[in-house]
Amino acid sequence: DYKLKLTFTDASTNAMETYQQEIRIDSVKPLIEFAYDNNTYLNENCYKGDRTATIKVTEHNFKPQNVVLDVDAKDIMGNDVSVMDYLAYAQNPANWDSDGDVHILEVPFTTDAIYNVTVACEDLASNTETVVLPEFVIDHTPVDNIQISYSTPVVQTIIEKLTFGFYKAEVVVTVTAEDL
Repeated sequence: DYKLKLTFTDASTNAMETYQQEIRIDSVKPLIEFAYDNNTYLNENCYKGDRTATIKVTEHNFKPQNVVLDVDAKDIMGNDVSVMDYLAYAQNPANWDSDGDVHILEVPFTTDAIYNVTVACEDLASNTETVVLPEFVIDHTPVDNIQISYSTPVVQTIIEKLTFGFYKAEVVVTVTAEDL
């Protein structure tokens, strides 16, 4: 930031009114960093507990209204999952903690879903930065409706009877469960 101050006096000592203006020169794009509080995962990107992302934007000319937090939440079938309005949350100045040029937003992820998150920020000079966070899954719901069934093919049963039990028939075990 620069402050420009102009004064002028002509040869007759007539002074003009002082002119002042602040000038901002910004050629540096915002720096976006992120971290999560829950990094205990199963199967590479599945978490059975809530996660909170800490998004840190380092930018001198920062305004929360210029942050775009795009959260795509889907179920296992690819259907949209109803989650909080993350864009409105990110653009609300009350949700940010700022210290000089460093601005921090804590973003909770609490709903069962497959999450794809993109964070973008544009400063006042139209310098932009976009970060795509790695996909992750929140799954609080335990497996339900477990069923186990056994079956012996008819031919196998007949052979077992004909051999007076010396032939042990194959058994097919089927396990089914619902994991929504």
